[in-house]
Amino acid sequence: MIEFPITLTSGGSVCLPGHASALALGYAKNKSVYRLAVTATGEWEGLTIQAFWHVPGGSDPASTLVVDGYVAVPASVTAQPGNGCATFEGSDGSRTVTSADLRYRVSANSGTEDGTMPEPGTPAWQQLVGAVKSDAAAVQQAAQAAVGAADRSAKAASKAEAAAGRAERAQKAAESAKADALDAIGTSKQDALDAVQQAQNGAVKAVTDTQTTATKAVQTAQSTATGAVTKAQTTATAAVEKKGEEVLATIPEDYTNILARVAALESCGFVVVNGKVCMKYVKT
Repeated sequence: MIEFPITLTSGGSVCLPGHASALALGYAKNKSVYRLAVTATGEWEGLTIQAFWHVPGGSDPASTLVVDGYVAVPASVTAQPGNGCATFEGSDGSRTVTSADLRYRVSANSGTEDGTMPEPGTPAWQQLVGAVKSDAAAVQQAAQAAVGAADRSAKAASKAEAAAGRAERAQKAAESAKADALDAIGTSKQDALDAVQQAQNGAVKAVTDTQTTATKAVQTAQSTATGAVTKAQTTATAAVEKKGEEVLATIPEDYTNILARVAALESCGFVVVNGKVCMKYVKT
């Protein structure tokens, strides 16, 4: 389909792209080939817009409704060659805005059919009624869908409420179990602390007893060793004293005189060897 973009302005003018002044709708007998893409600006925004097609030599123009921004060129417009125009009207029930003529041209050819005219297109008012019926059906369908959604929402809310009740009961059960567990933990903890204290007391007593026994054993051994040392020292002292007395007994009473006489002999050239007086010779 060939599409022509047009713009409706607040001043009533109909603007074509570039500097075009008229629509070129091909040759006679074209059908369902062209449509207009209508952009409504300013005062046209929000209005229901229809196009009135004035064909060459015609009296009552055909009308078509602009739907979703598009309007098709009726077959009656392109059925015969010549110059015509389209006029747009927009209304919301209280305001009405009309446009300048939009010129168009259908070129002539030798023809491809007999002289019968094509059936006229659906008038704009019938298109509007059809659109309203479609909208009403859509609204009814949406209402039914809303009722269904509300029913589903109510059921979902009921299920959610039941689930919330179950969750609350589960939470209470969990809190009760938590309290019981804490009580059990507290009892077990105290029993463990008592057992640890008893074991600690027993260990301290055992260490104390062992330390006392070891101290006594050390003291006993120390006393025994001290006695043995003292006894050995006394015995050794007595033996030394006895030996000293024996040595003293062997020394002659005139020991000092004997030493003097030995010194006199040595000064005369004699020596005492093993208790004997010998002559000392000096070899020259």
